[in-house]
Amino acid sequence: VWRVRFGIVADCQYADADRAGTERYYRQSLAKLEDAVRVFNSQRLSFVVSLGDLVDRHTQDAGPVHDVLAELTAPVLHLLGNHDLLATDGDLPAALSMLGMAEPYYSRTHPGLRMIFLNTNEDSALVERRGSQTWEWRVAELAARAEAGEVNARRWNGAVGEAQLVWLRRELARAADVGQRVVVSQHGPVAPLSEHTTLNADEVLATLDGGATLWAVFAGHHHRGSFVVRRGIPHLTFQGMVQTPENAFAVVTVERDHLVVEGYGRETSRRLHYPSADARRST
Repeated sequence: VWRVRFGIVADCQYADADRAGTERYYRQSLAKLEDAVRVFNSQRLSFVVSLGDLVDRHTQDAGPVHDVLAELTAPVLHLLGNHDLLATDGDLPAALSMLGMAEPYYSRTHPGLRMIFLNTNEDSALVERRGSQTWEWRVAELAARAEAGEVNARRWNGAVGEAQLVWLRRELARAADVGQRVVVSQHGPVAPLSEHTTLNADEVLATLDGGATLWAVFAGHHHRGSFVVRRGIPHLTFQGMVQTPENAFAVVTVERDHLVVEGYGRETSRRLHYPSADARRST
């Protein structure tokens, strides 16, 4: 009987800065992350996933966070967040280097499981140098979309590019061919619709619908978190660690017929069963 266990943190967003009102407690993120690392190290985990936004605004703030993560006994798999790009003024190679990532999207396989990690900031103003002509064009496009009533037409959101969608379809097909369960993780959620939803969420969802063995979709970005089931697939947005004085992280256990999210702090614990074919066909 196989099982895969891993840790989840979202939006650590550390900064050596005062808190923003009653919402974001930037300096406290280091102590919160230390608590999470202690819990992770007390359990047998295959890896730990950081769902993006490791830092809030400066690349130099990554050093203290990496020092904490270095205490982990399991490897860390990173996702690229919008604040990670803000810290590097849209310089993608610099952001990847800061996070220790070899590529902006990728997959990893474990016995019976394929983990897919998407880059939801691929097409956006975030990857352009602020004030550049391309940045101005993307900002104007977002303004037009917002004027047309698109609630997620915000500068902090991005989109998944066409080449990445082709790659995603291929990864989902490969997993189905060998009978692997699939968990997709990304920084920006694709469901439900909100001001934090990925700009081309409909395209991503249409691609995910082709995943015959897709089990769950995890995201960060929206610090208050959310949970919705679409076509039998749970979409779970984890709560941001930086938000409020209380911590938030989780340990996920994947088995053949169910998935358990053990939440800590503000994060809710859940038990999710593998979706049936009838549930997948429902709208």
